[in-house]
Amino acid sequence: MKKFLQMSLGSGTGNSREAPRVRQGHLRRAVIVGALVTGAIALGASVALAGNGNVTTSGSSSLANTEATFSGQWIFYKRGVNNGGYGYPGTVCDNYNNGYASFVHAKTEGYGYGSRTYAPASGGCVYENLYVYDYQATYVNYGNTQVCVDRGALLSNKCSASGRYRA
Repeated sequence: MKKFLQMSLGSGTGNSREAPRVRQGHLRRAVIVGALVTGAIALGASVALAGNGNVTTSGSSSLANTEATFSGQWIFYKRGVNNGGYGYPGTVCDNYNNGYASFVHAKTEGYGYGSRTYAPASGGCVYENLYVYDYQATYVNYGNTQVCVDRGALLSNKCSASGRYRA
């Protein structure tokens, strides 16, 4: 009877001492693999957080089309500062006295272009200091800025290529 119980509880070989060792080895391997995966995920998350949202980053920006220019900078604000948004302070200039107003506008990932800051239609420059943000997030990673000429209701706006910036 004792031999029967050993066979039914063991791995089928009749030696009941092998079964716990095999199971323990699998358990050890599973724990090690699980710890490595968890560590990799934690490391990836910490790297992602270190590069985005915790510090303010900025650079210079210069955009132009044939009739308007924008000279300034781009700023990605850190969490808690200006809603973690994308700022674009600088000067927009209307280079021609043609009656069309020049403007600059920006957008963040997932949204369209926001409010416009206009330069005088008669030529000249105006300084602006605006920012856009994602109201559902604590910070943004991407921002686009364009300088355009508003040519009225019948003609489409004439815009520069979009300056795309990343935090």
